[in-house]
Amino acid sequence: MRYLNKIIFTNSAQIKYTEINLDGNIHLIGTQGVGKSTLLRAILFF
Repeated sequence: MRYLNKIIFTNSAQIKYTEINLDGNIHLIGTQGVGKSTLLRAILFF
């Protein structure tokens, strides 16, 4: 079965490159307007 196991950000929120491994529980924190809900919607899309 296929599943989403990694998210790679490039040139996102002034960060050139970063990887997020999705191998367990993920806790998203941040101030308002930084894209937490957008990231969750994108994960559900894929």
